[in-house]
Amino acid sequence: MEVVDWTKENEATGESGKLPAGGYICKITNIEDNADKQYLKIEYEIIDGDFKGWGEKTATGGWWRLNFIRSYKSTARGYFKHFLSALEKSNPGKFAVANLKDDPNILRGLFIGLVVGYEQYLNSYNEVKERLYVTDTVAGQDIRNGNFTVPELKVLKDAAPKFDTVDKESNSGSFTPDDQLPF
Repeated sequence: MEVVDWTKENEATGESGKLPAGGYICKITNIEDNADKQYLKIEYEIIDGDFKGWGEKTATGGWWRLNFIRSYKSTARGYFKHFLSALEKSNPGKFAVANLKDDPNILRGLFIGLVVGYEQYLNSYNEVKERLYVTDTVAGQDIRNGNFTVPELKVLKDAAPKFDTVDKESNSGSFTPDDQLPF
């Protein structure tokens, strides 16, 4: 083992590989249109600040895949228009909402301000985990000027695993910890 003066080393907290919640100026790198479900999956990379390069292709060919979904269903068109307006403000003279007809690929290479936060979810092992999500799309200048609010962690309301109880008298319901196991 290499001789190291451990008193001079910084302790890692496990947070080093996590993008902090906040506002970022980004570039759209890829668009996938799911016409059946009427949404766009939008991949992006951060192009400015301390986290510049997050989302771009790595030297080994891997990706830090950063993406978000924007629905264009009739019930979500106001939100989609908000996204398009942020693109228009971030790309003056290069993009106009009226230009988006049937080809969402024209959005590739455009800049946008994204506000990101974290939300809790239950994974397939019933463990509470956190994931990154885009909370708002804004003009890039709003990010530069600090005109956004960093979102708080979106906590699960009821993160405890849900199990039904058993009515021992009628033998209905499901297993409880007090029951005898058959094995």
